[in-house]
Amino acid sequence: MTWLPVVPPMLVLLTAVIGLVAVWWPSPEDRGARLDARTARRTALILLVAGAALRPGLSSADNVRTDSAALDVFFVVDVSGSSMAEDHGGGTRLEGMRADVVALSARMPGAHVALITFAQTATLRLPLTPDAAALESAMATLRAEPTAWSRGSDVAAAGALLRAALLTEARVHPDRPRVVFYLGDGEQTVDRPAAALGVDARLVAGGAVLGYGTTTGGTMQISGPVAATSGPTASTGRILDPRSGQPALSRIDERQLTTIADELGVRFLRAAPGRKIEDVLQRVDLTRIDEVVDAHGAAVGVRSELYWVLLLLAGLLLAWEAGQAGSDLAATRLTHAAGRRPREGGP
Repeated sequence: MTWLPVVPPMLVLLTAVIGLVAVWWPSPEDRGARLDARTARRTALILLVAGAALRPGLSSADNVRTDSAALDVFFVVDVSGSSMAEDHGGGTRLEGMRADVVALSARMPGAHVALITFAQTATLRLPLTPDAAALESAMATLRAEPTAWSRGSDVAAAGALLRAALLTEARVHPDRPRVVFYLGDGEQTVDRPAAALGVDARLVAGGAVLGYGTTTGGTMQISGPVAATSGPTASTGRILDPRSGQPALSRIDERQLTTIADELGVRFLRAAPGRKIEDVLQRVDLTRIDEVVDAHGAAVGVRSELYWVLLLLAGLLLAWEAGQAGSDLAATRLTHAAGRRPREGGP
């Protein structure tokens, strides 16, 4: 059994003690009264909530190294229209990014993972979670920004969200290294110059910027409902260049991606189709990670969370408590009504 408290344990203990005192401290009319069902129920409710706040869990037989179990991994993925360019080994760039994110996560078992997507603006699709299956599900259902709504892509759109998430984790879990994988093509297509992400490289212990696309460029499929896309674009199934009327081409901007990598303090790597993800991880700088995690690379168990069981039981007791309170209130109203009823035969 292991514990990962969501708040300091002493705060949990203090809150539980105050709650128990409130339950057990007798009122003048209850002094000397024995333990009843209501007291036992409320006592159990307090203990269950306190236990859940301590986040109990069981370690499985499958151990992982602390250099992955102790990580916070942020995936920042481009879902702009250019992610639908068909120059990634016969498939789209987004298909390549989906596969690479899942493969990277699988090589870091036990890590806490988060997903941020961006086009012109950014969205936190998945807050940090140790549930790798949640990330895999999010990537499986990930779609590019609908073409009809697209207003271009901003390579720095995810900067504010990423910076806030990194700062929060640095404050809450200062001993847990933070890794960032930025996946995109580096194209800045909104009508303003590319800005910096605004992320302090000291908050990032490792990762990489993975670049998708080719210098010759690829045509882009329409994303989202075709019916919502007007003009010849809808009939061709491709995004067209409004000036030439020909299928528009999207090209990788390696210079922009290198600038992003330099700002994050990580390497820029081309994500070539068919490239094994191990090749990417071998080139990821883990120096700063190794300085933070267990120097001996000790093995820790993959946790099975148990707090939800305690919260489920607490919810059942709370429902019981609410039902009992409703019953007592109804009984009190009936008693008062009976006391106000006039006696038969006069005053």
